[in-house]
Amino acid sequence: MNDIAAQVDLFHPADRVWRALTDPELLSRWFTEVSAVPDAPGRLRFATSELPGFDAAVEAEVVERREPELMTLRCREGGRRSLLTGQLTPTADGCRLSM
Repeated sequence: MNDIAAQVDLFHPADRVWRALTDPELLSRWFTEVSAVPDAPGRLRFATSELPGFDAAVEAEVVERREPELMTLRCREGGRRSLLTGQLTPTADGCRLSM
C-alpha cells in the first residue's frame, strides 16, 4: 500500500472546516455533488466521473468519525480502493487540515 500525506493551514476555525467537509450541500459548492447511496446507510457517492484524475464516481463509507476533528472514509472508484483520513487540528490562526 502507498501512503500519501498532505497538510494545509486554513484561516478558518476547525468547526467551520468540519461543516464544509461533512455537509453535502457545502461540499458540493467547492468539490463535487455528494449523495447518499440508496439502501446503504453510511455510504456516500461523490460525482467525480467528470473531474480530472477520476475514471468513475467514488463511493465512500464512513469507518471512523470523531466530530469535529477526524473522519476516515473507505473509498472505491472503479476497481481501486483507498482509505482516506482527514484530521483537523486547531491553530492560533484557524486550523490545520491533514489528509
